[in-house]
Amino acid sequence: MLLPTTLLRHTPGRGSPPGQDAPHYDWLMVNPRHGGDARAGLWTARVATPWDEWPQRGRVTFTPLPPHRRRYLDWQGTLAGERGWVVRAARGQVQPHRWTDQRIWLTLHTEGQTLDLRLERVGTHWLGVCT
Repeated sequence: MLLPTTLLRHTPGRGSPPGQDAPHYDWLMVNPRHGGDARAGLWTARVATPWDEWPQRGRVTFTPLPPHRRRYLDWQGTLAGERGWVVRAARGQVQPHRWTDQRIWLTLHTEGQTLDLRLERVGTHWLGVCT
């Protein structure tokens, strides 16, 4: 099963929460645990680096965000409340192998790249190991 995923580059604006003033990436993907429900929110996390840098880093930290609406898989533009703007940095598909509240193992297929990614919940963050 291949599911859509998008990496958005988020440039924060004046209305962004404190401590979130640096550009970063928001990773969004369909959660396979929702059984294809189009109304269900996307699994979403903030990350400092784009997909193509994950293999060199080996370990990547993800900060969970509230589920986003599916429209953000294709959406780009200015965010309400002066929270800045987003542009699509990359898109692809994920093939989930394991998905629990504490662990996610998936294969990420992007433009010209395939990554094996294992995420583990550590406190308030996800720690990802990428190969």
